[in-house]
Amino acid sequence: LEFYTGNNWATVNTFTEIQNSPGNRGRAIFSTNQPGSPLDFVNISSQGNAKTFGDFTGVSAFGCSSETRGVWAGGYSNPNFIIEYITIASEGNAITFGDLSVERKAVAATSSSTRGMWAGGYAPTGGGSPNRTNTIQYVEIQTLGDSVDFGDLTTTEVSMSAVSSPTRGIFSGGYTLPSQYDVVTIASKGNATRFGDMRVTRARHASCSNSTRGVFGAGRQVNNSQLTIEMEYITIASEGTATLFGDITAKRNMLAAASSQTRGLFAGGYNHPSNSGDNTIDFITFSSTGNAIDFGDC
Repeated sequence: LEFYTGNNWATVNTFTEIQNSPGNRGRAIFSTNQPGSPLDFVNISSQGNAKTFGDFTGVSAFGCSSETRGVWAGGYSNPNFIIEYITIASEGNAITFGDLSVERKAVAATSSSTRGMWAGGYAPTGGGSPNRTNTIQYVEIQTLGDSVDFGDLTTTEVSMSAVSSPTRGIFSGGYTLPSQYDVVTIASKGNATRFGDMRVTRARHASCSNSTRGVFGAGRQVNNSQLTIEMEYITIASEGTATLFGDITAKRNMLAAASSQTRGLFAGGYNHPSNSGDNTIDFITFSSTGNAIDFGDC
């Protein structure tokens, strides 16, 4: 629950995570952007190498989830409108969910327990600044169907990342305003407002969250094109500038992230400009700050 104290927004955690219960197994599922590539999964509460979950068409690159379903939409190399989903508690191939209302690539995805959202990205006409968009699209995760317009970001933006609490979605960085956080209330529809500032200007980064903290890590610093190993965090119920969390184990961008209520994972990516791939999975503990630790491999 989130409530206003008269001075700031505060959050009360009203649920307990049970890692081994049906529908909430603490699984993280990672995809690639290669057509026909398998989905990987790990159990967040343990450490070890990923296992194959099932096959994925590879045309949808940006995922979010409820406790039971994972949903992907939007392309990376090319704009794409296909939405696909899997059932997290089982293993198997992705299934068609519906379509985005408008094709997009390089979007940011996040969700509550009921709604999945994809924000910004490039329009179908191609890349470059003129084709950046500010549209936010959403679906109801437990149904099947096409996305619906939610509202707009504060600016046209691409290559962001996103986190959420049960009530709020936060969108971070990107190439237009790489130092800015935007916020929306997921249960309602409407335009985003400014949340605060990032500690490090970055795009092509990854982020994860529990109900109170959002952690943003790695990526490319927009002002100098260098990669960063820094992670920063915000308290989702409040607004303001991010604080240093620690470092991931190596510099990389275009990586993925997933989380439970206790742990966040950062997986894969590649090192620019060598373009060498990285299959490392790192993990953090949300309740403390500090450097990430090796979890296993994709």
